[in-house]
Amino acid sequence: MSSVFTQPAHLDVERGDVKSILLVYFLSENVSRDDLDSSLASVLETAGDFFAIYFVECFSRESRVESYLEEGSVIKSRLEKAMHELNEKLWLVEFDHDSKEHRCRNLLCPDNSSSIPLDVVVQASLRELFVQQNGLVHAPQGFHYEKPSELHAQSFMRVTNVLEHYAGPLVLGYWSLSQLCKKDIVKIIVDTSGISVVAYAMVFMAHAWGLIKNPPVIVSCESYGGLGKISISQPEKTLILISATTSGGLRGRLIERRANEENILTLYFLGSQKRDAGSILCDLTRKFADSVNGYEPIMSFPKSSCALCMKHSYAVTLSGDQFAFEPPKIKEIVLVKTDLNDRFALLIDALAGTDFFKVVKMLGGKNSEFFLDFDSLWKADGDSFAPTQSAVEKIKSSFERAVVRYSPISLSKIVYSSYPYSKELAEYALSVLRKTNPIVSPELQGAKEMAASSAKFGAAALVISSVLDDSVELASINRDLRKVQPQGDAAYITTAFMAHSEERVKAIKMNLTYGENGPNTFSFVSLLDLPLPKSYEKHSWIAELDMLHELVQWADESDKKITDQIMQRIKFLSAVPSKGMAEGLFWPSNENMQLKIRSDFVFLTTDGGERDLSQADVFYVISALLHQLRRGVAGRRLIYKPYERSVLSPENFNRFSDGVIQASILRAARDYELSFSNCEGGDLSESMTEIVVSQIDGSKEALMEFLVAISCRRLVVSNENILKIVNKIADKEGLSDSVKLIGGYMYSQFLG
Repeated sequence: MSSVFTQPAHLDVERGDVKSILLVYFLSENVSRDDLDSSLASVLETAGDFFAIYFVECFSRESRVESYLEEGSVIKSRLEKAMHELNEKLWLVEFDHDSKEHRCRNLLCPDNSSSIPLDVVVQASLRELFVQQNGLVHAPQGFHYEKPSELHAQSFMRVTNVLEHYAGPLVLGYWSLSQLCKKDIVKIIVDTSGISVVAYAMVFMAHAWGLIKNPPVIVSCESYGGLGKISISQPEKTLILISATTSGGLRGRLIERRANEENILTLYFLGSQKRDAGSILCDLTRKFADSVNGYEPIMSFPKSSCALCMKHSYAVTLSGDQFAFEPPKIKEIVLVKTDLNDRFALLIDALAGTDFFKVVKMLGGKNSEFFLDFDSLWKADGDSFAPTQSAVEKIKSSFERAVVRYSPISLSKIVYSSYPYSKELAEYALSVLRKTNPIVSPELQGAKEMAASSAKFGAAALVISSVLDDSVELASINRDLRKVQPQGDAAYITTAFMAHSEERVKAIKMNLTYGENGPNTFSFVSLLDLPLPKSYEKHSWIAELDMLHELVQWADESDKKITDQIMQRIKFLSAVPSKGMAEGLFWPSNENMQLKIRSDFVFLTTDGGERDLSQADVFYVISALLHQLRRGVAGRRLIYKPYERSVLSPENFNRFSDGVIQASILRAARDYELSFSNCEGGDLSESMTEIVVSQIDGSKEALMEFLVAISCRRLVVSNENILKIVNKIADKEGLSDSVKLIGGYMYSQFLG
């Protein structure tokens, strides 16, 4: 679980005036500078300038973020690049131990007061969490719900969806603290057991801060069905949490049973009768009719006169916030060639074999999963695969035409980004311009040098970036150009655009080209749009390195001999981010042979096995293919939601028997895509285990990759099946010492 939760949110200040804010929750008292910087870098990369950022330190008695924002710090510099008027935008939310209330103060200008009430910020945060977690559940066509109140509705609020988010219980608990700490509470009643984690989070924080002496008892009243069993003997000392309501009906029934109405807190409300709901933590009801934030009130009908029943819709009975639909069928996704976009398939095929595609590179202070090496591509030799040479020449000629066509007339400077090979491309652009105009003499400047240059009214700049994968830097360049060349002109050329989604492409293009004259004030062109996934914050090689360090520690403590191969792997992975890698992505076979693609690979032209394709080429193809499937291809989609789920079928590892392809699938898969342990019946977990066991018995080509994936919890099978794998490793002769060692480590981690 990440120690920092960054949450972009939107709030309605007035009709038509929507502000974008960012909440940064510290979910641990040990949040480091690196933790905060990494989380901020990730969200600032894709977001624009926020109206305000609120730092919420859920566990710290004294603020950490203030020291992290000292003048000249990396974090403050990053924020200054991404945002205007920073002094008015950074706020710290604290829980005042004297007043037992939350308060907000400006981090950089203590005398400033916020124009946005803190309650509005809280509403925006909790609403965003609810929306993100699909808290509003709609019945399928032909069905509706009968709620515990016996009212019928087409939708209901499932607050436990919110609590499935790792930060959900802490966030809801933190904003509910006042209700617990202002009185001597000895008992907390929750309406469903699912939200008891919110109560426990409240008690944990309050007790850790010394705000309560004795933790109260926490019990569930099981919604309406348990009202007859619940005892409220001390109303003034009993706090009641209601997960959600549309009418306040349960609150009224609790008051009838002696509950103190001031001690009842409803977490979420969505209805038209707010006055009956009492104290509400978050009102999900849309503030303005034309607002994009919030929902229309849920329409509820009495059981005896239900408009939905009259239309022959079937009522499904809810129990708490659970309902009686059968569990979702797990869809297995088998990879096929048509899953990969034809245009991109041709492009990646043409550029493979040049060391253009690499992984694991430090870029802008982040360990990036994907790295496009234009230095290697630009220098591709003449003996390369013919379509590759044609593609490289086409890219070069397209770049030259773009430079000539889009360069502003009064060009005074060419600015290059920090992405590797951007400076060389800027120099090349200058040589292209001088072929048509020998006397042109724009100044070449890096982004920092440009920002420090003197202002010149009406000047013009050409901005060059070899690759656009982090919009923060180009957004900073865009901002600084407006300062150093007021009412000037600018054109942006990137040779390759890491296009994670169409929406992201449109947003970035809009931000860069929007100026005083509206849209398209400035020019932007990208030569290659590469639909690749966003670099995973903790990609497989970071996870592997962390796991190997833990393995070494375990081996030392267990008096096990650490193999030279494992130590060499640790050394290799530690050094790789300085340059990236096209080879060495995967562990070698049991016989210490590097994994190579064989002929007739369906996704890349192998030229009868003669073409020199790298491991990274194969990994990029598989990554792009899975990325397409996450977005949906011909009705098939990689997705994981509470009631809709798909996984990569174990059959993929039978269809693609090359170790390098299997390793690429294991590395490129994300989240729950290889999670088989909770699949109904256990058949998928068993099938996946059989494939791993067959690796032990058979070729052993990608065996270490399977074991690393299990150890890093990216490939998930049941503990029973892990035991089968571990026992097989222990009994099998001829396995490498590294395989034997990791088998013992797996036993200690999952079964010990």
